[in-house]
Amino acid sequence: LREAYLAAVYRAQVEGASLPLRVGEPAPALDAARPAAPGAVATWTLVTAWNPQSCAQDAGVNATADAALQAWLRARGLQAWPAVGGSADGQWEEHGWLVAGLEAATADALARRHDQAGILHWPRGAPVRLRMYRERPPGNRTGWVDWVHRPRGGGRRAVPPPNAIPAGRRVRGSSIRQMWPATGAGRAPCVAGCAA
Repeated sequence: LREAYLAAVYRAQVEGASLPLRVGEPAPALDAARPAAPGAVATWTLVTAWNPQSCAQDAGVNATADAALQAWLRARGLQAWPAVGGSADGQWEEHGWLVAGLEAATADALARRHDQAGILHWPRGAPVRLRMYRERPPGNRTGWVDWVHRPRGGGRRAVPPPNAIPAGRRVRGSSIRQMWPATGAGRAPCVAGCAA
């Protein structure tokens, strides 16, 4: 999964421009297009609610998950812009949101809420970083990847749901960019470790 995230091409639609994002590279055009407000948390996060743990879902499931993510962002008054990530050859893509001003702990909790394998999260002015929510492979020392472990016992750190999401309802989604063309009834195979 790490390799898929690192090779992915990400773009955000900000101020009418499609701005490229690459893990390990700064995003000066993005920082210039939307300077941080005084006193604001100076970070960017790219998150999606599609395809939990890299298991492809049908369009309706992904749309429901995305609506819940958008409601959470709106309920907190966060600035967010449409974003997409996918393969360089255009064979797959997944839509999400570029969010300004999330603390790392909040971004992690949001990723866990949507059962994601990874997100992009980085300080403004710095190279884009990948946060993975899996065990670090032995010997893995990739410089632009932060491995964030789940709490012991498999529990999730909950993000309070917005008013539009009933208490206790967990919406599933993932930011891993699906690597296979659709098969069968519009579903792609799951990556190892995915609970289908």
